[in-house]
Amino acid sequence: MHVSLYTDLFGTDTKVSSQLRASQLHEAAALVMQHRHSVVYMLTCSAAAQPKDSSKAESHIKTHTGEKSFSCEICKYKCARKSDLLRHIKTHTGEKLYSCDICNYKCVRKSNLLWHIKTHTGEKPFSCDICNYKCARKSDLLRHIKIHTGEKLYSCDICNYKCALKSNLLWHIKTHTGEKPFSCDICNYKCARNCDLLRHIKTHTGEKLYSCDICNYKCALKSNLLWHIKTHTGEKPFSCEVCNYKCARKSYLFEHIKTHTGEKPYSCDICNYKCTKKCNLSQHIKTHTGEKPFSCEVCNYKCASKGNLSRHIRTHTGEKPYSCDICNYKCTQKNNLLHHIKTHTREKLFSCEVCNYKSAQKGNLLLHIKTHTGEKSFSCELCNYKCARKSHLSQHIKTHTGEKPFSCEKL
Repeated sequence: MHVSLYTDLFGTDTKVSSQLRASQLHEAAALVMQHRHSVVYMLTCSAAAQPKDSSKAESHIKTHTGEKSFSCEICKYKCARKSDLLRHIKTHTGEKLYSCDICNYKCVRKSNLLWHIKTHTGEKPFSCDICNYKCARKSDLLRHIKIHTGEKLYSCDICNYKCALKSNLLWHIKTHTGEKPFSCDICNYKCARNCDLLRHIKTHTGEKLYSCDICNYKCALKSNLLWHIKTHTGEKPFSCEVCNYKCARKSYLFEHIKTHTGEKPYSCDICNYKCTKKCNLSQHIKTHTGEKPFSCEVCNYKCASKGNLSRHIRTHTGEKPYSCDICNYKCTQKNNLLHHIKTHTREKLFSCEVCNYKSAQKGNLLLHIKTHTGEKSFSCELCNYKCARKSHLSQHIKTHTGEKPFSCEKL
């Protein structure tokens, strides 16, 4: 075995062999004793027989010993081969030598370009034996298989997070450190992953390559299209273990679970507002800045979120996509339907700590509490009138404008 290791490391060149110092032979022998199992495997694997010079043999040995001699001066990246380090450095310099002839895609590695080209040709040579999943890369297939096996080898030292991929763990750790190395050149957006940045950039370019065959829906991400299709099929593969909640996205399930745990990781720096979703916090901040980037093409309505605009448009179209299975009730918003269903079940989850008042909606409870505190958040700009509800203020304003929208049909 010593001779075999010697041959693999330094070849059969007698000139090199004669010049080899005794100390080097001693180190080689020590390597055999220290890494007996890995060396035995190394000497029997096909790759070990291929290198004909010492540098390639040493590089191959590192794949068994786990040694990573080369490290990046900018970040903590380490690797066993100098060529891998040179490729990695390009991620910092931004150098992208390989480009696609069909689109503007550019990359650091030729292998990435070859994989990208398959997105145009639609070629997916790798398929899962368990389900119908197909992909262009073997690495993607190996990652997918872990979904079936449930294997999660990587765990976070800070919290209980576990995952199947090392890349996911490295990304997760950034949620603790707050590190966001990737930033948008157009706006102030920053993120922890390059793939998130690429997705974000499409919000500026307006590029929507994926479209639904059933309706006019278009989107920039394939994952969003797959999720959208479930709105047609009604598929909801993710379910809550605490209640009957089911959803089409795993991320929605994680957000829902927080309604049971009471966890609200996102908080406003201006007021005491806390929430379970980052998107809700972003929308809330706009209530302080007054920003309303979304506007209605029919009227002068403006709002802070795209969801609110979609709901508003239904007031013009009259569309009521949500309906009750018990009665003929229909509405424009899903949360209104959920509130309505409680009128059938008589479920009243929210109760007042001051009196015996109970309600099915949290919003009604908050309004009721104001009857105890005397808080009147809404005020008229024309007179001194103040009230607790926005709807009451809207009614009051009509006393100034003289507006009378309701008329008797018998007159």
